[in-house]
Amino acid sequence: AVFSAREMKTVSLFSGIGGLDLGLEDAGHEIVMQVESDPYCCQILQHHFPGIALRRDIADVTELPADTELLAAGFPCPVRPPRKTVPRKTTTPASHRLLVRYRARFRT
Repeated sequence: AVFSAREMKTVSLFSGIGGLDLGLEDAGHEIVMQVESDPYCCQILQHHFPGIALRRDIADVTELPADTELLAAGFPCPVRPPRKTVPRKTTTPASHRLLVRYRARFRT
């Protein structure tokens, strides 16, 4: 059987600098919204994906665009406490559950 892909309107969660999004675009999909909180990553996304809606706090995203067909998500980076107070290896366990929690929010 031959697989025939069709373009899908895609929302990207935990977008990082857009590597997954670039691959999705190369495969013919259209990125309609990105969600990323890191300021440096947001600058990169705005430069390489101009005109695409960019949200900076996933907690504020309560709805996806109506035409969304694909929800893509990178792995969220661990939230690290300031180095001065806690050893670098320590991470906040809640950050590892973000991906599951927010992907589940948009399940239909």
